[in-house]
Amino acid sequence: MILYEITTQAIGFLGMTMMFIMFQQNDRKRILLCQILGTCFFCIHFYLLQKYTGSALNLIAAVRAVIYYNRDKKFFGSVIWLWIFVAISIVSGILTWEGMISVLPTIAMIIGSVSVWVEKPRTIRILSIIPSPMWLIYNIVGHSLPGIITEIFVMTSIAISIIRYDILKKEQKSHSANND
Repeated sequence: MILYEITTQAIGFLGMTMMFIMFQQNDRKRILLCQILGTCFFCIHFYLLQKYTGSALNLIAAVRAVIYYNRDKKFFGSVIWLWIFVAISIVSGILTWEGMISVLPTIAMIIGSVSVWVEKPRTIRILSIIPSPMWLIYNIVGHSLPGIITEIFVMTSIAISIIRYDILKKEQKSHSANND
């Protein structure tokens, strides 16, 4: 049993690492690639914890990221994909119902679907702040240590990237304009 628990947590920590790296990217495709890897690890992690809502929603997130990654191709470029993933997330939340706690990751997944649909990395970062506390609560209730740490890291990482790419670069541009 101890080996099973260690393996389960290790898989979650691999997902955690990818999610932290994700928000340090300033390129939409790199963000999505890191998300694909991170959500695949978390899908397995939650499944092994028997937290099936989290597992299913992470699987959906991985597929969604693959579709969004290929958004520049005609078939994948339609906004209908966004609505498909919103609908699939709702159905998944219902089918894997663990009680009212399932509402939080389901809503988080819907907001996440919108956040990674948009083109601008800045908008992705800002919208990604909203689901993180919902996942944090789900992880606390589900006793997912890597999930708890991930959400703390994700919120920290988002804050760092907003400062790095959105605030400091804006200040640098403003400072450069004032010196001209």
